[in-house]
Amino acid sequence: MRYLIELLIPTAQAQTFADIADGIIFFILEPLVPVLFLAATVVFLWGVTLYITAKGDEEKIREGRKYIIWGLAGLFVMVAIWGIVRVFVFTFFPLGLPPAPALPDIPGSNTLIP
Repeated sequence: MRYLIELLIPTAQAQTFADIADGIIFFILEPLVPVLFLAATVVFLWGVTLYITAKGDEEKIREGRKYIIWGLAGLFVMVAIWGIVRVFVFTFFPLGLPPAPALPDIPGSNTLIP
């Protein structure tokens, strides 16, 4: 529950769409990407372990090969998407993304209530 509240607070305080996007990226995608890389690496290493310990059993060799291929495919897709996004951002926004206009302030919203 606390994580959900921490996720919603930056969204409630956001003044622009860029602030909302930054909040989503920071609280959802930033922790998720390393977990996905870790999962793909674990799948790959599990396949290598199965392949090495197969001792000539064709079924285990096939299963190990399948895990190796899926692990490498997952890693490849994630690295490729990461590279494509970086190329896109630095091609179209070489100086960084332009700032978004701020929403108008509500009169009296910046004052503290005693």
